[in-house]
Amino acid sequence: MKIILDFLGYLLYNNTMKNYIKQPWSQEERRLLASKWYCTDRDSIEKLFPNRTYNACAKQAKYLKDRGWPFKRA
Repeated sequence: MKIILDFLGYLLYNNTMKNYIKQPWSQEERRLLASKWYCTDRDSIEKLFPNRTYNACAKQAKYLKDRGWPFKRA
C-alpha cells in the first residue's frame, strides 16, 4: 500500500522535518562555547549562537568535553 501511494504521490507523510544546512563549527565558536557553557543559561546560549539550536550547542559541548577541551566554570 505504501509503495503504491509513494508512486502516485497522494500521500505526503514525511514533510514535517526542517531541512538543515550543515555548517561546521569554527574555532572561535568553540572557544566561545567553552567559555560560556557553564556560566550562562539556555536562553543566553541560544542568543549567543543564533544560527545554532540549543541541542547542537549541547552536542558540541559534549564533543569538546570528550576531547579534553577546558571549560570555564563559574
